[in-house]
Amino acid sequence: MSVSIISCPSCKSLILSDTIQCPTCKHVLKEDLAEGLAADLPAVERASDEVPCPDCGEKVRSGLVRCWRCGGFLKEEIAESYQKMLDAPQQITLSETPPDDPLPDVGGSTLESTDDDFELADGLNMMTQEEHAQIQAQQAAETDAARTPDEIYSIKRNPKQAPTESRTPTPADSGIDKEPSSEAAGSAAPESPTATPKEEPAPVQSTGDPLLDIAIQEENEAKARQKGRRKKRASGERQAMPGFVFVFCPNGHRIQVEDRHRGQTGRCPRCKSFFHVPGIDWDAEKRKKEQAEQEKKKESRFTGWMLDMRLHQVDPTKLKLKPGSLEKDFQEVDLGYAVDQIIVVTNGKQGAGLFVGEKNKKKKEELRAEMQDHLRLEKEILDLPAAGYRLFGKEDMEKVSVVQPAAYAHESMFAGIPVFGTGRIAVRLPVTQQDKDVKDILFVSFGLSGFREFAKHLDEMFEVKDLGQLEGVPLEDSKSNYKCHYSDRKIDSIEATEFHTSDPGIELEIVGRKCQGCGLVVSEDSRKKEKLGGANGKGIAKAKCPKCKGKFGDTTLYAIKVAEAKEEGMSESGGMNS
Repeated sequence: MSVSIISCPSCKSLILSDTIQCPTCKHVLKEDLAEGLAADLPAVERASDEVPCPDCGEKVRSGLVRCWRCGGFLKEEIAESYQKMLDAPQQITLSETPPDDPLPDVGGSTLESTDDDFELADGLNMMTQEEHAQIQAQQAAETDAARTPDEIYSIKRNPKQAPTESRTPTPADSGIDKEPSSEAAGSAAPESPTATPKEEPAPVQSTGDPLLDIAIQEENEAKARQKGRRKKRASGERQAMPGFVFVFCPNGHRIQVEDRHRGQTGRCPRCKSFFHVPGIDWDAEKRKKEQAEQEKKKESRFTGWMLDMRLHQVDPTKLKLKPGSLEKDFQEVDLGYAVDQIIVVTNGKQGAGLFVGEKNKKKKEELRAEMQDHLRLEKEILDLPAAGYRLFGKEDMEKVSVVQPAAYAHESMFAGIPVFGTGRIAVRLPVTQQDKDVKDILFVSFGLSGFREFAKHLDEMFEVKDLGQLEGVPLEDSKSNYKCHYSDRKIDSIEATEFHTSDPGIELEIVGRKCQGCGLVVSEDSRKKEKLGGANGKGIAKAKCPKCKGKFGDTTLYAIKVAEAKEEGMSESGGMNS
């Protein structure tokens, strides 16, 4: 069964060719059959006016060719007919050429005119390529005849200096014979010396086809106009491309040269005169120096830094409760302090850090300086050259708490076990927006000197008072004065604790020994002189006290070296190493 598809004359909907009335706009296509349809139409509409689409199931009006929703055909025979129409190759209808109609000569350059061909207007005629060459030769001979002998002699001696005549192409240049107009004659007149010569497109060599010659001539004129617009734009104020500079020759021609040619001499491509490229752009160099000086003077809002701190990222479900279990599981971070923020910048990867060994120490310092300069110049924080960073505001730092040591063992997260190492102080960092979906808990562990520096910053900038005092951390050293039993020399010692002895930033020296029974004090120099406990003092615990005659014991008196005190003074301004 053959099925064809047409479009409705009224609404352009696709319908079957045997449709009597368009189901979309109700336009009647076959009036002779519409009378019988009108009587039965209400009954048909009441019976069923919509049918389901076989592809998507959407209800569409019966009589349509395609579904309005998915575009599928409603009948299989229509879809098959449409596909066959697409697959069938386009038929080409060939017509016979009349015997008296001459075909064009493909290899030649002329066409034989017939009655059905176009006609030239009055004043136009066709010519061959040979005829056009003869006309050009005749025009050149007339031009030479008009020159004086002196001009001809000058041209022969220096052909490159021959004067160029600017004239408007005549119709003969395009293979068309036409009388020149008065405007063309006026344009051929020589211009004044001060006027800028107008560039005209070169005459087109005839191809033998007048229409093709005109098309080529128009294309050349369009290119000439485009070139003129480029020159017009170039005459205005322009900025040289990056890596190039503008210079002027003695005749005022603008020349763009590469920046690497500074200090050299060149020749102008237009007038062949020599020009010199300035060696240094003094204004640019001056601006660069001023900008560099301003950047150096600019102070960073992060006024203090603590370098090489330990950041521990702990998963509570995998934690092992034994001393020192987290001591080596850390990342190296730098802590920067601002008036309203603290930034924790990650230096390297898990473990001892990204940079290990003396050979990478210089590179580490260069990257650290680059990071600090980035913050000092207030560049985009997202582009910070570091492995990672975290920012904590004032409200966050008020939530900081000391978790090792703990004030009470039963309240400790780690049951009082020093998981971060003996003598180290651990602080829990608050949870920020950046870590809200992370189950790990962040801690920073310090030695005693590093924790004191940290607590000092929190006290001065965030008003967090006496951090760690409740947990028994000695925020200040307490000193005691003693007198040597043998030499009566005064001994000043600190109440050393496990925090002092385990801190690599604090260097202690032994200044004396104290008897555990009677409290007798002996300076270290006197002990060596009296050989109490041996030459090196290893037997001091079992040595006999000269006063109470009991065991002397191993109570040692310490003092901080003077050199360490100097280092502490320097670290307060430049940072603290833990």
